[in-house]
Amino acid sequence: MNGAGIPVVNATIYQDNPYHALLYAGLAGRYDPIRGGIEEAFSLLPDGPALLHIHWEEHALRGAASPAEAMLTARHLGARLAAFRQAGGRILWTLHNAEPHEALPGAAFVEWRRAIAAQAHRILIHSTEALTILEAAVGPVAEKAFLLPHPAYLGVHEAEAAAPAFPEGRGLLCFGKLRGYKRLDRVLAALPEEFLQSHNARLTIAGEALPGDAALAALQAATADRLTLDWQTRRIPDAETAQFFRASRAVVLDYERHLSSGVALLALSFGRPLLAPRLPGLLEILPAAAHPLLFIPGSAEDLRRAAAEILGMEAGEYAALAQACLERARHYHPLRISRILGALYDEVLGPAYSS
Repeated sequence: MNGAGIPVVNATIYQDNPYHALLYAGLAGRYDPIRGGIEEAFSLLPDGPALLHIHWEEHALRGAASPAEAMLTARHLGARLAAFRQAGGRILWTLHNAEPHEALPGAAFVEWRRAIAAQAHRILIHSTEALTILEAAVGPVAEKAFLLPHPAYLGVHEAEAAAPAFPEGRGLLCFGKLRGYKRLDRVLAALPEEFLQSHNARLTIAGEALPGDAALAALQAATADRLTLDWQTRRIPDAETAQFFRASRAVVLDYERHLSSGVALLALSFGRPLLAPRLPGLLEILPAAAHPLLFIPGSAEDLRRAAAEILGMEAGEYAALAQACLERARHYHPLRISRILGALYDEVLGPAYSS
C-alpha cells in the first residue's frame, strides 16, 4: 500500500500502556491502529478494508449493572460481530488473560468469548498454553490460532541494549498495576521481614493501585512496620521505570494462572530474571538459564529458596543469567513481533488490499 496505512480498529487500547506502540512499531505507513469498537469498524466498510482487532475483551462488558444485563450485552455484541464479518469485515482477537483482571459475570464472559471465537478469522495467543486454556472454555479453535509472543520493551523506558550492569543493591521488585490477581499478600507472607533482613535485602512494590482498593490498603497497613519493605503506590512515569529494574536483582511475580505478562517481558528487557511460579507459559518465554529460579506454584518455601539463590549469586554467574534474559528479550524485539503481525494482517485481508 502507498500513502497512509490501512486503519485497524483496536478494542481496547490502554492509553497508559505501551503495548500497542510496541505492536505497531514496525508497521508505520502500512497499518494504523485506531481506538474503537465494532461500530467504528463497521464505519470503514463502505470505503475499503475493515479490520477489527479485539484485545482485553472483558472491557466490553465492564459497564453492565447486573449479570442479566451483561448477558444481553454479550449476545448483542456477538450478533453485531457476526454481522460485521458477514458484511466483509475481518476480525482478529488477541487472548491476553485466562480470566478478567476484575470480576465479571462468568456466564456472560464465556458467552462473549465464544462469540468472538466463532467469528474471528485468527486468534492470536502469546503462548501455546493459552490455546489449551481457551479451548477448554470455547471448544476447538486450533485452526484459527496463531502464536504471536508478547513483544519485549527494547527501546522503551530506556531499556538497555548492552549487557545489564550487576545491581549493587540486594533488592527484589514487584512492579506494575497493583491488582488482586498478582497476589501481593502471598509474596509478602513468603518473604517476611526476618528473611529479607537475614539476606540484607529489600522488597519494593511499585505501581498504581486501583481506586478504593480496600484489600490493598489493609495489606499496606498490616505491613507498615516492616523495615525492608518499600511501597511506591503510584503511577510510575516512564522516566523512572528503568531505575526500579536496574536497582533490583530480580522481579517477583506470583500469578496463579499465566497467559502473558508485560512485566515479565519488561524484566527481560532490562536483563532481570524472574522469581515466579513454574507455569508452562513462563517456562516458554524465559531462557533455560532462568528456569531454576521459578518456584513450585503456591509454595512459599520454594519462593524463598529461589530468592535466596538470586540474592546470593556471584557477579559472574549473575552476569551470564542477565545476558541470557536480555538475549531472550531481543528474540521478542518489538520490530520483529510487529512485522509478523503485519504479515498476518496481509494474509487476513488477502491480495486485494495487503502490501
